[in-house]
Amino acid sequence: GLLPVVQFVRRGVFPIIQIGIPILLIIMGSIDLGKAVMSSDDKEIKGATSGWVVSLSTQVQRDVAQSKILNYINPEWIEDVVMLSGRKDSYKNGVIDYILIKNVFGSISKIGFKSCDQGREKFQGSSLDYVWFDEEPPKEIYDECRMRVLDKCGEIFGTMTPLKGLTHIYDEIYLNCFNSKDVWYEFMEWNDNPFLSKKEV
Repeated sequence: GLLPVVQFVRRGVFPIIQIGIPILLIIMGSIDLGKAVMSSDDKEIKGATSGWVVSLSTQVQRDVAQSKILNYINPEWIEDVVMLSGRKDSYKNGVIDYILIKNVFGSISKIGFKSCDQGREKFQGSSLDYVWFDEEPPKEIYDECRMRVLDKCGEIFGTMTPLKGLTHIYDEIYLNCFNSKDVWYEFMEWNDNPFLSKKEV
């Protein structure tokens, strides 16, 4: 369908779901293992993918989403790293603009990083296979990213702790006000996190 698949974790923090699954989707898509598993069309599985990881700020990007992505990527897969700020020879400590990843078919896929504090204009013009929101984005950023995946029938997925109340995410995802069969969500609680001590929860 034209509306992207959207996953929003609605409450709590569950590392395997909140961080692990989006990262696996991104990494597998970038090296095309995901498409290789899901498709028998050679033209589809050999094409490079391009997507964004969207954080609330560049600092959060560096310390959270970017750090997790780099933790899962084999350094041998990295073709190039382009920096937004910081030194390329120490890219883990800077803010990355995008990473080029060698996929299993010889193509180069791209994982780009964006932050909501850049403003909507910085999100215009691209054609993407996926967008991952790490935490709830402003509506104008969300709407712009939906347009970015439209022509490729791409996917949008998000992980969040809903701290902002009844926002557009409540209407469009939880209530599914457009009645899209492609929209879904999951509920998680602190008790669902196997890495937390039961005494601390």
